[in-house]
Amino acid sequence: EIDNEVDTIKRCDEWRREYMTLRREYMTLALEMNRKFAEGKAEGLAEGKAEGLAEGKAEGLAEGLAEGTIRTLRNAIVDGITTLAAIESSGRYTKEEIEAVAATLR
Repeated sequence: EIDNEVDTIKRCDEWRREYMTLRREYMTLALEMNRKFAEGKAEGLAEGKAEGLAEGKAEGLAEGLAEGTIRTLRNAIVDGITTLAAIESSGRYTKEEIEAVAATLR
C-alpha cells in the first residue's frame, strides 16, 4: 500500500512538472504572439497613416489646382481680358471647369 502511495506521489510530481513545462511554453508562445500582433498593428497603422497622407496630399493638390484655375479664369473674364465664349472655344478646359467659372459669374 505504501508503494502505491509513493507511486501516486511520483506520478503527481511528474504531472505537475509536465504541467509547469507546458504552461511555460504556452506563456512563451502567448507573449510572442502578443509581440508580433503589436508589431503588426504598429506597421499597419504607420502604413495606413502614410497612405492616408499621400492620398490627402494628392486630393488637396488637385482641388487647389482646380480652384486656382477657376479663380484665374473668372478674374480674367471680370477684368475684361477674355470671355467665357473664348475660354470655351479654346478647348483647353473641361466642361466642369467652364461650368464652375460660369457659376462664379452669376
